[in-house]
Amino acid sequence: MSSTYSSDTESESGIQNPYSLDACEFARLSTQCTPGDQKASSPFGHPNTVRDAVEVLLSLDISAAVNDTALHEVSSCSGVILGFLESILLCPEKQDFPNTVDLLYLRAFQQSWSLGVPVMFLRIVSVQEEFLSSLFDYKKVFYKLASQDCPREAAPSIVICWVDVILAKLGEAICILAAEAPIPDDYPAIPTSLKKQQEDDSLRAAAQLPENWSDVLQFMASDHASSASVRLSIHLTFGAKIIGSRLGCPSRSSTPLTASTSSCVLPALGAYTNRLASAVDDCNNSLSESGFPGRHRVTAAMAIAVFATMHIRQELLRDIGTASPFLPHTLRNILRIVELIIYGDRTLQVDIMVPPDKLDAAQTTLVRWGDVMSFCWLIWDDPRVAGADVLTYLTSIWLHHSGTISYSDNDLEQITELWGLTLTPSLRKCPVAALGALLRLFRHLIGRLCSSLSPLVINCTALDVLTKSCWAAMEILHLPEQPSLLPLVDLGVATLSIFVLIADDVQTLPMKAFMIETLNVLGIEVLVNALKGVQAATQFDFNIRLDSLLTQQRRWLLESNDFTDRDSDDIYLRINMTLNFLAVLFRSGGDLSRHQRAVSSLLCASTEHLVSRNVSSASNTVDYLSSLLVVLAILQDLGSELVTRDATKPWEGDGLRISILNAGTSNLTVASAAAHFLSRDIRRNGLDSLSSLEFWDYARDVLFFIIHRDHLGDDEPLALLVAPAIARLLVDLLHYADSDFARFMVASPWNHSVCARLREVLELNNRDVPYQAILRQRLKSLGPVLLDKVSSYLLQNSDTFKDSTKVNVAQGHPVSEPKTSAFEKPSPSTSMELIFYHTRNTLYPICVSYDLVDQD
Repeated sequence: MSSTYSSDTESESGIQNPYSLDACEFARLSTQCTPGDQKASSPFGHPNTVRDAVEVLLSLDISAAVNDTALHEVSSCSGVILGFLESILLCPEKQDFPNTVDLLYLRAFQQSWSLGVPVMFLRIVSVQEEFLSSLFDYKKVFYKLASQDCPREAAPSIVICWVDVILAKLGEAICILAAEAPIPDDYPAIPTSLKKQQEDDSLRAAAQLPENWSDVLQFMASDHASSASVRLSIHLTFGAKIIGSRLGCPSRSSTPLTASTSSCVLPALGAYTNRLASAVDDCNNSLSESGFPGRHRVTAAMAIAVFATMHIRQELLRDIGTASPFLPHTLRNILRIVELIIYGDRTLQVDIMVPPDKLDAAQTTLVRWGDVMSFCWLIWDDPRVAGADVLTYLTSIWLHHSGTISYSDNDLEQITELWGLTLTPSLRKCPVAALGALLRLFRHLIGRLCSSLSPLVINCTALDVLTKSCWAAMEILHLPEQPSLLPLVDLGVATLSIFVLIADDVQTLPMKAFMIETLNVLGIEVLVNALKGVQAATQFDFNIRLDSLLTQQRRWLLESNDFTDRDSDDIYLRINMTLNFLAVLFRSGGDLSRHQRAVSSLLCASTEHLVSRNVSSASNTVDYLSSLLVVLAILQDLGSELVTRDATKPWEGDGLRISILNAGTSNLTVASAAAHFLSRDIRRNGLDSLSSLEFWDYARDVLFFIIHRDHLGDDEPLALLVAPAIARLLVDLLHYADSDFARFMVASPWNHSVCARLREVLELNNRDVPYQAILRQRLKSLGPVLLDKVSSYLLQNSDTFKDSTKVNVAQGHPVSEPKTSAFEKPSPSTSMELIFYHTRNTLYPICVSYDLVDQD
């Protein structure tokens, strides 16, 4: 094989390079602009010039290209394009090569102008099939012209024209751009003369390509073509079919990728793959760089990317019930080549959860372009298949190099948006197989974590892979896939296991947030079965690990006086995440009786610590307040012994209620959680008069600000979401209060203002204002009930309002049991749907009553 690589084509003695330009001449031509181009020129200089050259070549009548005027245009345009290509290839290290992640992110925001010269070049030249097809048409005309001018007795064995030079340079540029960096020379120590021969060989490779672009797509299967020409055909096919599709380059005449197109190209790519695998296996040391050098690895990665993409699209176009072709030999060879590309000679030293921080050119091409991941998941969707670890490691590499993760404030939302651009397309094509691949990663990590008796700290790289895996699993659950096809219980077991096995620190918060959202989406029945499964696991004791986590966090709260403010904030965030985890588990109704003592201790410690802080500023609200309130509300709904029999019950005192009021009316997450907690607390225990009045004013102001649309930005949809819960709290406060005291509560002029604005929202169906229309829909159930209650009390004779022992506001005496009048509508007892609001890298629970879920 090495002999084949060292000389891909035979040199022709006595024939000099028929087309060569000095580098300075290339640079001069690449920057030439006609006066009409100046207005449209970009900040980078080159792109619009190249665009003009391409447009001119596409607009010319090729059959008339031999006349003097057309020849002049062709010469000028080809010079500009060649100069531009040469400027990239001569100094690739000076070019700004954004990676595929950046390309997708910027393209999504229509910022392609900021991608730099190489990417603009891609969009204009390399990936337009109509331009490539036009080049081959020009090639036929100029070959014919050359054959007419050359005497028959002196005709050379090979003819090279300007098109061949462009194609050769184009192939090299596509390699560089696919690898997102210059490709190292396989033989840096070879003499200059041999390097010159390699350049000449690339021109001869271009000359050996078929006459038509459509034939190039099958040329790699030829047994008689040189290795260099086969590689060039793969490079050009990759540029047209993969890069062009990814960047969404418009094409006016390119042939769409149909099932018939794939059926022609796939066998050719399969033949190339089989021949390459055979050549690699014939080498004495096939895992070494000398046996499979860099540039050949890049070409192999391109071939696999094209094969995978066409195979996946063929499967999507295939009629239901039609079987896929059985290609065991080809698929085995593809897996073999993938293994060589991602492992090299490091097979024994590889840790599946710790992929390399830097990828070489072939690895970058493999994981960043095409549908390679979807193809691998779909074809080898079985952990028992030989080489399954290769695909698990490939998945790990793909995740790690699909954008970076950061933990600074307000950046996680942007990062997950980027993940949606880079990861979701592959997940969407085969979600069941993709989730299977993620589960294999989870199980591998669980096996490592179980080896430690205490929660294990993993390094940053493994944490990055795990965080993206958790996000990807959550994303799959939101895809329109039939839930019955997904291994949901297995996902629940794996998520519960990792949550209690991994070390609890601030770096794991994003990962745990995705885990909690995943568990919440699974549904009650699936989560109950998953909880039973993890409690019965033999690898580790889930109950002991969970109790240990809860006990450790309780200990942190007891020792928090010795911590700095930053350390305390980190602890609050971690406790907030654990409380959210408990909220999801308790809401499922699973058996958690074994954890009653540990849970009770944590809830008591959390409440007591919250009360002891005596926070009087809304800006200093403890992060876990809303989560604590939601857990308590869920336990009240369930009638749990934790809230009915616990002797201490620190949450029933005034301290927790004061903390709610101190959070302020602008804190919507606390307001939502407090509304559900207080509604249930009122039904079970009642409220004293003073507390009822304070919370009436609190909830009324929250609802007024929502109706008045005071919340902007990300808080605006949150305000619409929590509005019904606030209205329900106001209804409950009136319903469970003594009628005389209820008249006293609604007597304030502020209540008239709120009722007037609420009535406007309910009666004026202003569809031109989306906010008001959505708010009307959200409050259409509880809004009229609230207005009826307030109006009924206002209509009564308030002048007869007398002091009563029931309404001793100053002393806060408790009220008696409510008296239901004929006009009162009893407040219905409701259960709630739990959702989560992600902001500032923190997860906050939002409760939505079941009777309002259909309105969301």
